[in-house]
Amino acid sequence: MSTVLCVGDLDVWVEALRSAAAGAEAHFVSFSDVSDTLLDNVMPDTVMSPLLGANFDATDLARRLQGLGFSGRYLAIAEGVPAPNIIEKEVRMAAPLVDFDLIALPDRSKLN
Repeated sequence: MSTVLCVGDLDVWVEALRSAAAGAEAHFVSFSDVSDTLLDNVMPDTVMSPLLGANFDATDLARRLQGLGFSGRYLAIAEGVPAPNIIEKEVRMAAPLVDFDLIALPDRSKLN
């Protein structure tokens, strides 16, 4: 079983991840909780967060993860992003040792 660390607002994650983390052990924490102790205790294979959180963004978290020596995968999720490849490039430049990808979801307001 893989372990996923989800960073950000719990209410948003519960809504967004009802089935996305199926088969994984998921831990939900705030950005301020992300530390070497947390990573040592949880040992996540993947870290997930929104692209923009309440008090952090993907670049902030990628830099923190790199500084803590995280060697897993980091996925940020965003809805309605016009140029996801540009954002991926910026985050990868800020934290080149982090295996980062952006999951760009379609804008729900434009689906109806």
